[in-house]
Amino acid sequence: MDALSGERLTCIDLGKKFVKKFGYPYIVVHRADLFQALHQACLESSMVTMETNRTVTSVDERPKSIMVECADGMRYDCDMVVAADGLWSSLRKFVCDDGPPISVGYVTYRGTVKIDQVSKEAGLENVQFWIGPNMHLVQYPIRRGELFNQAAVFKSKRLPDDTDRWGTKEELNETFSVGCEHVKNTLELLQTNFRWPVYDRNPLSKWSRGRLVLLGDAAHPMLQYAAQGAAQALEDALALTAAYKKHGPSKIDAIFREYEQERIPRSSKVVQFARDIGTYAHQNGMEKMARDATL
Repeated sequence: MDALSGERLTCIDLGKKFVKKFGYPYIVVHRADLFQALHQACLESSMVTMETNRTVTSVDERPKSIMVECADGMRYDCDMVVAADGLWSSLRKFVCDDGPPISVGYVTYRGTVKIDQVSKEAGLENVQFWIGPNMHLVQYPIRRGELFNQAAVFKSKRLPDDTDRWGTKEELNETFSVGCEHVKNTLELLQTNFRWPVYDRNPLSKWSRGRLVLLGDAAHPMLQYAAQGAAQALEDALALTAAYKKHGPSKIDAIFREYEQERIPRSSKVVQFARDIGTYAHQNGMEKMARDATL
């Protein structure tokens, strides 16, 4: 959808044809609901012990184990460590010290409202992607159609290190003031209490070192434009589990090698795909005209 004119640029059928081609339906899920399902599975498993308020600061490789040290002094002697600690991973540097994540100059505001607060014109059974120069708005229903989720993304005109002025709600409103009536009306429902600066990292060629391995955003953070961050992390978990079951706990090298061979090429493609979506969606001028004609 064109965020400025309101024109429909293209449409993808996510119904029966989609299921026939891929074998599964297209699903969107509230992040809290996904976390709840994973949390409940952990609680029900005898193999999982959950501890909170732990900040891992370092790992120390031993001949037959790896020692994990936390900020509060707690230590754990482990056979294997899976670092799934996100974009700002404290353990990634022990595999590849490639510095902090890179700001791409964009910022996101996202939030949900009850579905009855939203006009039916919003497309309450669809995923809508409103695109415009240096901005876009994604909208879709979640939680069995009880909630309506929105994510507004735009490029800030200010420097990201100027945190008090970068990506403010005033700049959000200014950026989307050129939008069509639908975009402006639904944006009024968007909560602006929190903003998420958008960061990126280049793909790694290796995710492990010794008995330490990366997973999810710690290994391959990606721009949100493809909405694949959580999905890729789940694929990582399944691949790592399969390799572990195949080789057994004593074959750490074989486990990590198979995991990396399967997951690095695919996740790297998704990282680039997300970047391409951002470039494609945010075009202006002649590039925008050519894109719209193609769609």
